[in-house]
Amino acid sequence: MERILLNEDWKFSVAEIDKYFWIQTPEQKVDIPHDYSVTVARDKEAKGKANNAFCVDGAYDYVKKIYAPKEWEGKKLLLELEGVYMNASVFCNGNFITRHPYGYTEFHCDITKYIKYESENEIKVTVISNQPNTRWYSGLGIYRPVWLLIGNDVMIRPWGTYITTSKSREIQVSTEVENNSNEEKSIIIRHTVLDADGNKVLKSDTNYTCSASSCETITVCMENENLELWSLDNPYLYTMQTEILCGDVVIDESKTKFGVRDISFDAQNGFMLNGKTVKLKGGCVHHDCGILGAASYIGAERRKVRLHRENGYNAIRTAHNPPSKAFLDACDEMGILVIDEIFDCWNVSKTTNDYGMFFEKYWKDDVTSMVKRDRNHPSIIMWSTGNEIPERDGSSDGYNTAAMLADYIRSLDDTRAVTNAVCILYDPEAQEHFAEITEKFIEPLDVAGYNYMPDRYENDAKLFPERVFYGSEAFANDIFNIWEKVEKFPYVIGDFVWTSLDYLGEAGIGRVKYSKDDIGFVGKYPWRYAWCGDIDVCGNKRPQSYYRDCVWNNEMKPYIGVHDPEKDYENEDASMWSFADLISSWTFAGYEGKTVHIEVFSCADEIELIINGVSLGKKKAGYEMQYKVMYEAEYQPGTIEAVAYKDGAQISRSKICTAGQCVGLRTDVSKSDCAELNGTVLAYVMIEAVDEKGNVCTQSEEKIKFNAENGVRLLALGNSDPLSEEIYTQSECYLYRGRALAIVELTDVDNIDFNIELSSFTFLH
Repeated sequence: MERILLNEDWKFSVAEIDKYFWIQTPEQKVDIPHDYSVTVARDKEAKGKANNAFCVDGAYDYVKKIYAPKEWEGKKLLLELEGVYMNASVFCNGNFITRHPYGYTEFHCDITKYIKYESENEIKVTVISNQPNTRWYSGLGIYRPVWLLIGNDVMIRPWGTYITTSKSREIQVSTEVENNSNEEKSIIIRHTVLDADGNKVLKSDTNYTCSASSCETITVCMENENLELWSLDNPYLYTMQTEILCGDVVIDESKTKFGVRDISFDAQNGFMLNGKTVKLKGGCVHHDCGILGAASYIGAERRKVRLHRENGYNAIRTAHNPPSKAFLDACDEMGILVIDEIFDCWNVSKTTNDYGMFFEKYWKDDVTSMVKRDRNHPSIIMWSTGNEIPERDGSSDGYNTAAMLADYIRSLDDTRAVTNAVCILYDPEAQEHFAEITEKFIEPLDVAGYNYMPDRYENDAKLFPERVFYGSEAFANDIFNIWEKVEKFPYVIGDFVWTSLDYLGEAGIGRVKYSKDDIGFVGKYPWRYAWCGDIDVCGNKRPQSYYRDCVWNNEMKPYIGVHDPEKDYENEDASMWSFADLISSWTFAGYEGKTVHIEVFSCADEIELIINGVSLGKKKAGYEMQYKVMYEAEYQPGTIEAVAYKDGAQISRSKICTAGQCVGLRTDVSKSDCAELNGTVLAYVMIEAVDEKGNVCTQSEEKIKFNAENGVRLLALGNSDPLSEEIYTQSECYLYRGRALAIVELTDVDNIDFNIELSSFTFLH
């Protein structure tokens, strides 16, 4: 099918209700992807509260005009919407087409019947989000791309190509072919496998007769034992080019990337990729893109995956919904394994207006969307039917629903494992019989996901000796003990921290409390971020990420973290989602002479801490000390150094200097490694306030203004402050610990022009 991107030039308006009538506010021009929530101020009285980062809800219209030329007449016209949050209703020229409640699955709608040719046509998408409808930040609007698909009488159905590979590297490709005419059609379906360089390596032609007004599946096997395997270190991708020919004329075609790999799961060998056991070093990831909100740009999705790869992860669990296409493409290309999850609830809701209202009617459509859209991605190794489902105890027919979902997924794709993320039973008496009560819920699964229950692995493995486990969610502050179990037990295939990337919403679950008045699971306004991620919303490593490097034996210099003397160290109250409240800085003006508490993370045998040339002595480090060394010292400006020793010899050292007066800004620009859909690219501009020696001024919280110039469009400007009240789409923000981030869109890849104003300084780039 021909695909035309419809991302540009939409008219957006907010609808308000006055008694019985919708009142349209003035329109504004927007491009897709678009997340309205991050374009307006937050509200401490917002109905979604901290779960949705105190962001607004409401009803919204997106309207776009498309011209339909005469040559489209007689063809099939579909809209493809990759993601709309939520309760989307689609209209064409005022005619209702379809309704799609779930905010996270892709859907298609046929607009052929209502199109006017040689004329402009109006497409309208109405979005209604009544909070609370989710337990985390959802975003609001058409936040993923929109396409117009144009097909001939005989065409390949969207999601209609399904490629599987076997141990012998035989390729089986099934293609759903639609004949939308009233006549029988004789066709040739041609499959060509292209290698990474575009060379043809396999080809197959099949003659077929399509019945009138039908959709039929044509399956072909292609044998070749010389194809390269997809792996973590060599994520090699092929392209399946599928063409439909009538005579010698190609009337439809599609291209599908795929990888050749073999996966298996068993209690004796764990998870195996191409015959080798792999432990999953995983992180849970929500769908938002940091200060972009939910807006899903290709470059942003790729950066998320790249950050995982660079920080030692080999697996991601998409919590708790299917991710974008771009995210999965990046996982395929960078060699990251994926657990693709579909629901956070079934029939029993967790919030007032969530998907539980729609599950019974729409579950099959949404599962179909996830599996059919995603089943050609070699990165995906498991399908997850849900997370912390209330029906896990068998209530509300939960056992049968669990089996129904697993069976239906296998009917669409039986080449991967089916899993579910199961947590404790909240009734203490029931929890004493957890294994017995959840047995029938877990029975239909291939792999059992345990949320925050590593202490159950050994006992439950004795009860169910063929069960395969993994930590579907885990606390960052318990990674040492958890990873010992992962490495010790072959039936425990890995662990997924909550979370690898920090996110908007569930605001403050990872905060460290210093006041008895600070109570509750989430934080009070203005908390914005969960503050539990290894990596913050701007992409910076947080202390737990450096600690994870030690546990996973990633090469690193000693990490020096200091408890901010401004905070009351003696009264730190950390939740299980918290980590040590550290900052890698030696700049604390006003606290000279006061005691500071220092932690050093290192895999070395010993650590020596040196402050202003004076040694505080060597201490044991490494595995025996769980990679942590603690010191107390009197703060004086200057330098703090950590020297790492192994077998008595120095192997590495780290040094932090007290920053002087800020003299200006330093920027580091990284561009996405692919063009966006409209031919532009994203650039991430990391901004740091520095002194004359280049030290980051971590106490600087001055306001900056970002001025984009010459084909540069500012998409977002913000920082990692979990209590930030700024609007990301504005051109001003405050520095947080001396840093901020700008995300810009470039029309000229080789040219990026901007200036940043900081108090009396102006930085030109």
